[in-house]
Amino acid sequence: MLGTPKAGSPWSTVQDMTFALLGMVLNQISGIVLPARIVTDLFVKSLNFIEQNDNSLDQMQPDSEFIKAIAANPDPQVPYTIVAGDRSAQILQSQNRLRRLMNKLFTPAINKVIDGLVFGGEPNDIAVSLASIKSVSQERSPQPKILSNVACDHGGYFTTEAGLKALVDAVSKK
Repeated sequence: MLGTPKAGSPWSTVQDMTFALLGMVLNQISGIVLPARIVTDLFVKSLNFIEQNDNSLDQMQPDSEFIKAIAANPDPQVPYTIVAGDRSAQILQSQNRLRRLMNKLFTPAINKVIDGLVFGGEPNDIAVSLASIKSVSQERSPQPKILSNVACDHGGYFTTEAGLKALVDAVSKK
């Protein structure tokens, strides 16, 4: 399992907060002038469309029925490995297009905001907290091998040296 959000992800909550704030702002703008009302209506309709079609984020809410159902599944009694990326472990060195874009989008200031507001300061792989990734019932037998604090983010499990090394370690018998 690579960065699997077994206890959910905070991004669904961030989406809800964003929609609420954006809705309040757009409602204020719509009272100013008629064209603003038209723009606001277009935004609201777009947001409604997104909300109606974002099942994945809704399912990743920590208290969603989907997450509860996964947690309630019986123990498969199969050995497996969990790879938990930690984007704060070190600066990522990969220079593929996606990594260059991520480096431009997620500046140190943006990363601080994400780490603080979205993840409450918890280590994360930008999509999921390490606590969620490593969340496994103590009843599992055998307990999974956990490769923690791998120096990659959610998009780097297959593209960074650290992510690929962790994948090799996960599938090799040691």
